[in-house]
Amino acid sequence: WQSFWNTQTQNKLHLIKQHIQSYGDRQENRLLSVLRTRLRIGHTFLTHKFLLCGEEPPLCEICGELLSVIHILIACPHHEIHRQHHFTEFYTYFLPLHPALLLGD
Repeated sequence: WQSFWNTQTQNKLHLIKQHIQSYGDRQENRLLSVLRTRLRIGHTFLTHKFLLCGEEPPLCEICGELLSVIHILIACPHHEIHRQHHFTEFYTYFLPLHPALLLGD
């Protein structure tokens, strides 16, 4: 499986999890597990509601880019101040931020 997974570089989850293994404790709260998984694969109501409603994909109201979890957490310049505030330790050691830092194990 790992060999196949290594070829899936365009997969959203591959960006966050490059090695096949368990995501940790399976005893965690189910709601938290679902929320974390949806963020990892980029499937949220905010970013995917358009599929259910037959609408156009949403754009960021600030910069006009396609709205995605990665855009909100990593790329949007409007949210930079919030990222610096909430992810202070990451900013001390890791620039630029990588999705695996925020959504990985």
